[in-house]
Amino acid sequence: MRMVNILMRASMLPFDNFEIDDILFHDRIWGNSGNLLFVYGLLRNIYKEGIHVDSYQNPEERDAGWINENYDMMLIPLANAFRDNWIGQLEKWAALIRKLKIPAVVTGVGIQADYEPGLTKGFKFDGAARQFAEAVLEKSESIGVRGEITAEYLKRLGIKESRIDVIGCPSMFTFGSFLPRKAPCRLTGQSVLSMNYHGSFQGFFEFLERCKEEYPDYYIVLQGIHDMKLLYAGDKVRKKVHPLYIKDVEYREFRENRLRQFVDVPSWIHFLKKADLSVGSCIHGSIAAVLAGNPAIVFAADARVRELAEYHKIPMIPMKEVNGDTKLARLYEAIDFSRTAEGHKTRYEVFCQFLKKNGVPVAEAGGHLNTEFDRKLEETGRKLSGGMESFLAGSREQASENMKKYLLWCGKKIKWHAEQIQNPGGGKSGSGIGEWIGSLQCVLENLDRYGE
Repeated sequence: MRMVNILMRASMLPFDNFEIDDILFHDRIWGNSGNLLFVYGLLRNIYKEGIHVDSYQNPEERDAGWINENYDMMLIPLANAFRDNWIGQLEKWAALIRKLKIPAVVTGVGIQADYEPGLTKGFKFDGAARQFAEAVLEKSESIGVRGEITAEYLKRLGIKESRIDVIGCPSMFTFGSFLPRKAPCRLTGQSVLSMNYHGSFQGFFEFLERCKEEYPDYYIVLQGIHDMKLLYAGDKVRKKVHPLYIKDVEYREFRENRLRQFVDVPSWIHFLKKADLSVGSCIHGSIAAVLAGNPAIVFAADARVRELAEYHKIPMIPMKEVNGDTKLARLYEAIDFSRTAEGHKTRYEVFCQFLKKNGVPVAEAGGHLNTEFDRKLEETGRKLSGGMESFLAGSREQASENMKKYLLWCGKKIKWHAEQIQNPGGGKSGSGIGEWIGSLQCVLENLDRYGE
């Protein structure tokens, strides 16, 4: 049997067995743990005997030669790539793809826009998005988008409707046509909630605070790289966030060890099985809960969350409708959570048809854990981790070790930025030095307070 070599856009593959330090210091979650889910889901649907997959991160036109020589196909799973701060990446991907002599297939790409996207007004990234889509369609039969909003957006850019396939997100097809589902249960004060959040919508954060009081057995599953820094060494979250966003060690959720973050999908799903309900505004955090068999309610602030929730029939509440009268119990009683599973098999068939049409191998991805993918994953020797917890949850010795490693990392970052300031012609900015100095000072204080 001839080996099919596939190059996949991924920060790391599920088969990689990196330590937490390495994942954090090299940002192998690409800023958000949610990125791990669609890579995992896509790979589980294509991996079988005779398939070899390598990861690829930073597109460079000069890489086209060795890619053409060593690979039979490039797979490019994406999320909300049509956005302002990804214009440069779209252009770089387009330039690379045009040089390829092998198929290049995109799955799950979407637009970043307001909840009511206003597609007629145009966006700064229109040119880059069109350039990218046209390059992809030179190498594949169609482009796979996450929802109807993105499909309409590409049509407005001049992409033929016949070459756009709405396929949702591969993460929802992690177990193929099977979707786990627990028996319905009554929501009580003893129910276990899993929560996730992002953004700064006042009403939503106040709603979460009420949920914590009514359902005190809860966990907040964090996803950002800044959250990892907080959990690992207590480094403050410095990005602009809502005041109720947990951003330093002084929050009670930090002290009570109610925070978790995951760097591998099996551990994430396994942990969420203990919950009775998921509530949050992160679409992939909510999908992780659905894959654990839980009912999930997604609060959508923008089009990227909205269109994916709508396509996969995940119960969704527009963020603007959340106010002081919003009660979780009333929402829970009014929602029909069975809709997510009812159309899932049909959506999975659409996804498989897209893969086959574009020449992508399709593997058995049922819910049972004995596929080629699962056997390969077992060979890595990785155990279920239970997720990252607060660095204060373990021993003082481990906390000290974390903080000392983090301080060394801060020192390297400060040195690098200082060199950029000294060499402004090098094409890199040294503007981030202040943030890393702040991180260094913060963790030094933590080491003094919590270290050995």
